[in-house]
Formats: sequence, C-alpha cells, structure tokens
Amino acid sequence: MNVYRDVNIIKFGLYGFFKNLKFFEPFFILFLLSAGLSFFEIGILFLIKYIVVYIIEIPSGLIADLYGKKSTLIACFVFYIISFIGFYLSGHIIILIIAMIFFGLGEAFRSGTHKAIIVAYLDHIEKSSEKTRVYGFTRALSLVGSSLSGIIAVILILLHIDVRTIFLFTIIPYICDILLVLSYPAYVNEKSDMKKLNLHAEVKKTMLLVKKLSLLRIIYSSSMYDAVFESIKDYIQPVIHIIITGSAIVMLKYSNEMNVKIITGLFYSLIYIIAAISSYNAHRFLKIHKYSIISILSFLSAIVILATGVGLLADMIILVLIMYVFIYMIKNIRRPIMVDIIASESDRSRVATIMSGESQFKVLFAGIMAPIIGLLADHIGLIAVFVFSALIILSTMMRSNKYR
Repeated sequence: MNVYRDVNIIKFGLYGFFKNLKFFEPFFILFLLSAGLSFFEIGILFLIKYIVVYIIEIPSGLIADLYGKKSTLIACFVFYIISFIGFYLSGHIIILIIAMIFFGLGEAFRSGTHKAIIVAYLDHIEKSSEKTRVYGFTRALSLVGSSLSGIIAVILILLHIDVRTIFLFTIIPYICDILLVLSYPAYVNEKSDMKKLNLHAEVKKTMLLVKKLSLLRIIYSSSMYDAVFESIKDYIQPVIHIIITGSAIVMLKYSNEMNVKIITGLFYSLIYIIAAISSYNAHRFLKIHKYSIISILSFLSAIVILATGVGLLADMIILVLIMYVFIYMIKNIRRPIMVDIIASESDRSRVATIMSGESQFKVLFAGIMAPIIGLLADHIGLIAVFVFSALIILSTMMRSNKYR
C-alpha cells in the first residue's frame, strides 16, 4: 500500500503534524518552574490533569463510538484552545489548575479517537492488514511536526517572544486541525445505532471485552510503558538547564536563560526528527514476531533509561543526551506495533473505547508516578528519577508468550 497516494491517509498524517505543533512544549516544565512551582507541585499539577483524563477517558471513547469520532475530535481541540488561553493568562495557581483541567479534557477526548478513525478507514478500504505501516506513517508526520515545533519555538524565543505568549501562537495550528477534521470522509463519523447514551451499560460491555486475559496483559504493558515515558520525557528540560548553567557552554550575546531555551528547543527538534524516522520504519521490525519485538524493546528501554541516570551520576553529559535520543527512538518504534496488537485483539465495534481504556490505564499509572517522581527530583535528585523509572519498566516487563 502506497500511503503517499491516499489523500485521506495524508490528511490523517497532517492531523498529527498540526496537533504536535505545540511551540511551548520544550519550555513547559521550565515555564512552571519559573512560576515558582517545585517539582512536586508540578507533579501535583500533572496529577490533576491525569485525574480529569481518567474520569473522562472511557465516556469520551463511548461518545466517539456512539455520536461520531469527528465530532469528538473537534470538541477536543476546543478544549485545548481554552487551556492555551488559560496558560497565557496564568498569574495564579488557580488559573494554572483550570488551564490544566481543560488540557486534560482535550487529552481525554482525543486519545484513542483518531486511531479508531484510521482503523475504521482501513477496514472500509479493506486494508486492515496495513495498520502498522499506516500508523507508523501518520505518527512519523506527527513527529515531524514536533521537530518543526522545536525550531519554530527557538525562532519565537529569538524574536524575544516570552513563553506565556507562545501559548497563543499554538492556537493557530489547532484551528487548522479543526478544519482538517471537518474534511474527513463522512463514514468515519459513523454513529452507533443506540438512540441514547447509556454509560453504565456500555462501560459494563467494555469491561467484559477486556476480560480477555491476553488483551488485559497487552493493555497493562502498553499503558505502564507509556506512563513511564510520559513521566520522564520532559525532564530533559531541567537536565539541559543544569548542563548550561554548570558548564562553559555559551552562545555569544545570549544570557544563560536564553541559552537554555535555544538549546532545549533545538534538542527537541533533533529527538523528534529521529523519532519520526523510527516511527516510519516501525513496520520493518515486524520481521521479528510482533509480540517478541515488544518485549525486546521494553528491555532495551529499561537499560537506556538506567544508562541516562548513570550518565547524570558520572557527569557524562554526552551520554545523557545520546540516551535521551534512544528513549524517544525506542518509544516510537514500539508504539505503532502496540497499536496494531491492541486493534487486532479488540472487538472492531469498540476499538475507540478499548483505545480510550488503554489510555485511561496509562493516565492512572502516570498520575500515580507524577508526584512520586517530583518528590524524588526535589529531595534526591534527577538521577533517582531515571533509576526509579528503569526499575518500573523492568518490574512490569512481560515475556512475549504471556501476551497470548
């Protein structure tokens, strides 16, 4: 299947491209630290977001299945835009909390829904066997967006636009995504025959679906891995801050604060373009049995994360940066394969709900980990964050034959 010749698959890729133009991302943790928050308080702020996502996750998946996936995606971008305005206006912790709540609503309404649209489209054109290749392609375009976002973020910083105002610039690509989703084929917005939403009955059906032992194990493995990744991925920001302020690395005519933002933005651009290449080529790893490759990649992730902590302990800055590149690389090879596995094991009529359920487990685990990691960073140091994360992955890693 040539994904470049299918207009709708290209649209699916562009959706992710615009969604990932989050120009504030390379500076988000630094922005919160500059607002006077500790790592623990940042962890609590993320916990609030995860609580919102956890509560809304399954209902949002049901709404997508029952009332239309396109409609759900449009709602999610409206929530995101409200959150960006909130972060721009933030001058008090209460406003930050409200902004994070709306961000969580956006995450809940988005997660699983677009993947279900891709699955529905491939089923419609009778190309369901191409899920890994197509999702790898669309994810690659998303990551290209993330890479470009880092470059644009640096340009905005060089134009002396502060991080608070950068949140407003992020609204522009999100409006583009609303228009793009409106152009999707009408049949991917197919609604259930149910005339009204019965959350209790539908949640019960969903729970019965995931009682399948192999599916439960897959969802647990996928969500725990993603929770660890989500918990540590942006800690590269304070790491780079330590590198810049504690070394002779400077860029002429710029302050340390400016150096940190410029180098962080450029590093984000680098890791995302490498992640995009990894995602695009994920299907090539299916030469190995897909269940086996997941276990291999999980083990490699634990080793790489542990090596990141060792690099910090030994002040081997180059090792830390290289390991962070590998963290993103492995994650973006693993994710398209995991989506293929979950979709293959799920009931076709409830793919969006199952995907949302997987995301719900992820936010549950991430919500538990966020304040714990914040406490470790505040009281022991960033080294403890990576050692703890590596141990979590090793303790939850499953052998390939246990998926079945």
